[in-house]
Amino acid sequence: MTIRYSNNSFWVVMVSHITRGSILPDVLPVAVLSALIGLGTAFWHIVWNSGTTDDPLFPERAHKMLIVPLSFLLIFRSTISYSRFWEGRTHISNLVRATTELIRQTCSYIRQDNEDGVADRQTIRALLVIALRVIQLELSDEKTDAANLEKWCSSELDIAASSIQRPDVLNVKALVPVLITRVSLVLSRARSDRLIRSSRQLSDMDANLQLLISSWLACKKIKDTPMPFPYVQMLSFFLIVFVLTLPFAIVHMFMWTTPAISAVVTTALFGINAIGVEIEDPFGTDANDFEFSAIIDEVATDTENLLEMASNARVDYVNSEASQSPRSSDVSLSED
Repeated sequence: MTIRYSNNSFWVVMVSHITRGSILPDVLPVAVLSALIGLGTAFWHIVWNSGTTDDPLFPERAHKMLIVPLSFLLIFRSTISYSRFWEGRTHISNLVRATTELIRQTCSYIRQDNEDGVADRQTIRALLVIALRVIQLELSDEKTDAANLEKWCSSELDIAASSIQRPDVLNVKALVPVLITRVSLVLSRARSDRLIRSSRQLSDMDANLQLLISSWLACKKIKDTPMPFPYVQMLSFFLIVFVLTLPFAIVHMFMWTTPAISAVVTTALFGINAIGVEIEDPFGTDANDFEFSAIIDEVATDTENLLEMASNARVDYVNSEASQSPRSSDVSLSED
């Protein structure tokens, strides 16, 4: 669940989420190790060696050269992770937009004066909500079997029972394409039954189904494609070498403050890397992951409200037709 915070309160941001959502607990052990190495180095240089030399214990120029590859690797890792994070949020927004827009189209395009049209709208909404829930479970590494789906969306499963033969369909591996294909079949049947008035309307609705598929596949790409192992390996290697040799390169300048400086630099470098690791996979149940489940709950409520509005409009339409019928007969009688 995404952590909410106020940018106006610096100390609240620093302290309130020190354990949940923060990368500091992950970085702290390495920072403590670096400080201990710095303390040992300072003790050896000042006490054991009497601080008689101003030369670094590790070549200072060689240590500076490590900054170049380390900076490149860290910046690249952070940039890619941040891009993956916002790309994932964009695709979730596309899933929500396509679902909501498709339900709006069914309310507008499928005929109001037909019981089959009402049933088709309910079935389409149920199938779409189930598909979103399956996507959420897949991205968070949870099971998408019939039993788990019953827990999340039992009412939608009951509505879509005519289109889904449980548990045969629900236990297939590629469930999302199956569900969206069922939506497409319902729309095609509605067009054949003339519940949808034109092929252009059907084409507009199919475009949103295509957006659902493409957004789902894009989310899977982010989920299933980790950072390349050789890259992560080299980044980890240069991080460790840099922070472990740092005390030896600066002890002649900072003396007893070497442990503190080593700990701060280690926290900064490992913290930047830890942020990249935290946000490169934004799907799941971690503190900094997207609130996908809450988003789906909101979509389910909004689309249900759209169908209720369409149902009320149908009642008004039927009532208006009924009230107009006697008038037309009276006019015909008077004309006779």
